[in-house]
Amino acid sequence: MRILVVDRDDDRRDLTCVSVSVLGHRAEEAWDLRDALIALATEAFDVVIVDDQVPGFDALEITELLVAATRPTRRRPAVIVVAAEVDVHHRTALFRAGVAEVLARPLSLAPLHGPLHHQQVLLHR
Repeated sequence: MRILVVDRDDDRRDLTCVSVSVLGHRAEEAWDLRDALIALATEAFDVVIVDDQVPGFDALEITELLVAATRPTRRRPAVIVVAAEVDVHHRTALFRAGVAEVLARPLSLAPLHGPLHHQQVLLHR
């Protein structure tokens, strides 16, 4: 799968990209929301993994913008939010907005594998 990783922290973004590659997928990077929106407008992605602390936006706003930025002729990518803390109400709002999964930071291979495998299965149906 082709995966867009959005995180302003270089180390976390690099670690997530390496993890995605180790799991057999192709990772592209975006430093901030602007870069992510440009990438989504010009390229097709299967999944977007986004940090919930993009400056100026919360995870819910980020999800809504990412979903809206996808070209109408393309399949909407699944959005996975990575968060330090998300309470039950916020998690519920994220799922209602279209988030496929909310993962806890720090992110590692094991929690990332399940949601990516699930998205891959959905793509091949």
